[in-house]
Amino acid sequence: EIESILSRLVAIVVHAVSNRKVMMSMRARVGPQPLRRPQPLRRASLRTLFSCLLFALSPAHAAQTYTPIANTDACGGSGSCNIVRHLNATTTELDALCTADPACKCHNQRWLKRDCSATTFSRGTTLWYKDGAGPIPPRPPPPTPPPPPSPPPPPVTGCASIWPSPLECSGAGGAMNVSAQFRITTASTSPTVTGAIMRYSDGWIARSSASGKLALLTITVANESEDLNARTNYSYTLVVGGNGTVATAVCASPYGAAYALETFAQLAGHDGLLPYTELRVVDSPAFTHRGLLLDVGRRFYPLPLLHDIIDAMSFSKMNVLHLHFADFPAFRIQSLLFPSLTAKLGAQSYTQVDVRQLVEFARERGVRVVGEVDVPGHASGMRPLATPQPSSLASSSAATSTAGERSTSLLKYCNESRAKTIYDDPTSQSVQVITALIGEMAGLFTDDLFHVGGDETIAVGLCSTASFGTFEERVIAAVRSNGKTPMGWEEMFTDTGAAQPGKNFVLATWSKFNAPAAAAKGFDAVECAQGHFYIQEPIDYTRLWYDIGSAAPMIDGTSNRNRDHKASNVTPGAVIGGEVSMWGNPWCFAGINCTRNDTPNQKPAEAGWMYDGGHDAQFEASVWAMLLPRSVVGAHSFWRFNSSVGASDALFQARYATHAARVGQRFESTRGAGCPINCTCSAADRCGIPYPH
Repeated sequence: EIESILSRLVAIVVHAVSNRKVMMSMRARVGPQPLRRPQPLRRASLRTLFSCLLFALSPAHAAQTYTPIANTDACGGSGSCNIVRHLNATTTELDALCTADPACKCHNQRWLKRDCSATTFSRGTTLWYKDGAGPIPPRPPPPTPPPPPSPPPPPVTGCASIWPSPLECSGAGGAMNVSAQFRITTASTSPTVTGAIMRYSDGWIARSSASGKLALLTITVANESEDLNARTNYSYTLVVGGNGTVATAVCASPYGAAYALETFAQLAGHDGLLPYTELRVVDSPAFTHRGLLLDVGRRFYPLPLLHDIIDAMSFSKMNVLHLHFADFPAFRIQSLLFPSLTAKLGAQSYTQVDVRQLVEFARERGVRVVGEVDVPGHASGMRPLATPQPSSLASSSAATSTAGERSTSLLKYCNESRAKTIYDDPTSQSVQVITALIGEMAGLFTDDLFHVGGDETIAVGLCSTASFGTFEERVIAAVRSNGKTPMGWEEMFTDTGAAQPGKNFVLATWSKFNAPAAAAKGFDAVECAQGHFYIQEPIDYTRLWYDIGSAAPMIDGTSNRNRDHKASNVTPGAVIGGEVSMWGNPWCFAGINCTRNDTPNQKPAEAGWMYDGGHDAQFEASVWAMLLPRSVVGAHSFWRFNSSVGASDALFQARYATHAARVGQRFESTRGAGCPINCTCSAADRCGIPYPH
């Protein structure tokens, strides 16, 4: 070991002398260099030697050196770059080497750079810097941080503090404290009620540090059923009386009881001060479907993030989590029938146990989970089924076909070279695979609805609009055969006509059709208008304050190729609610693996570098800030819209800021408040500051 250390010391001394000669030669060629910290050459040489000595004694880097490199591609075609590399060095070691080298300006990962101000080239995860002409410029000053956002409006109290606004709220008398000994009691045996009481008692209902009269809230539940579906009654009546000594909540269901607790917590504020000694709140939602779509197909959402999002949804009385779990890059849920779908995803997929536990976690908070398999378009994530399968899979009941096909692919695409849209082949093999898969997935979700997509199909190759319609009709039938109500995007009516008006199909409108128009045609409809509720783009929160039920019916007749409803006098359907959508486009647009683009002339995803699991922390921060607080405005529109109130009104802004701060406070120790009020957050940056990577 001593001989090894001595030989390394000799190599380091030789290398230091060689470097000194190289630097002196460079100075002779280009003239004096303005060093970052001028110092005597002797001192610089000693510091270099000392740093290298420490580095050499590290066993992990016993034989490492750093040498100039040349890379034409990295230098943008300019040839040699003034860059030196040191493999496997830690940040601390690079700090020491860079400090010891007067010409070193900065370092990144494994690279020491002699010029940090010239044009940047990106290649993989390593940054390359093009060498500048002339003397090495001085270190540029740090960028000027953006100005701080203007302060939010002051918090509101009383009935105005309840979000979303209740059906009725009245109060009298002065403010009073909630006792430090405050507790909640109920005769209900519902586990949902018990769980809600525990969550709100453990910190979400504030107590006053001063003495308070109100020490007890009694909850009564009319219907103890734990069933959660589109018919669930969330109504409640909350009363404080007896000069502030008695509080009761009479609730239609266990889920109404959870909403009553949320309203009480909002009224108590952050300091346990109720605004009135006499209070009455009567509340129920105007719409049954108050949803949030998460595109976990394009980018995997870790389960802790999903849990926190569900909690945040319940704080604003949202009740439907729409999981779009299959899209261009992946099919994210384990299939026991077709295990190859997730075989290569590893931790970037959900097991069936994960899904069942997530559904139960959401149910306890009054949130239904609706799954979506988007077919026949957006189906690139099922490409593993388009490759030759094991004979045991290919001969299964899910893919009964001719003997000659049983050892080949299970799924056919319109264009095999760019597998995006499923082909309804003459042998019906594709549709049999998809209907079997839908049957398996539908069994994981307890909700009545199951979403089958149907949007943005493109007639290319072997496919036509008519073939899409036939395929979609069979998929709709498969959903119904599994005891579910099918839900699909507007194109299933406007383009293919596979969906026909009636009470057994829910149409989701988003682009050329709106929910009132769909209801007039006879559908139960959910409004997902992209101009108002697609929040993967940094649209202003005021756009989400939108009347989904009374907007003028709208349909783009130029693209309405539907096989119009057969009956001449259709019974109108209803607008049953809306959804805020967090599509995955900023993190993965249309590239098959989302690390490249497979569509010509397509811009790369804005934050595509967050796609892989190694950047979960940045992705979670990005999603959280995009989601909150703007989504709460959509939640309010879906609970009850008030046409006499504008989102830019001072009181609305103050109410919005109050609720945003309230939600942020509950996540203060974990994720924080999301995007600050009066600040813009995109997928790639928060208030103008890029996420680090």
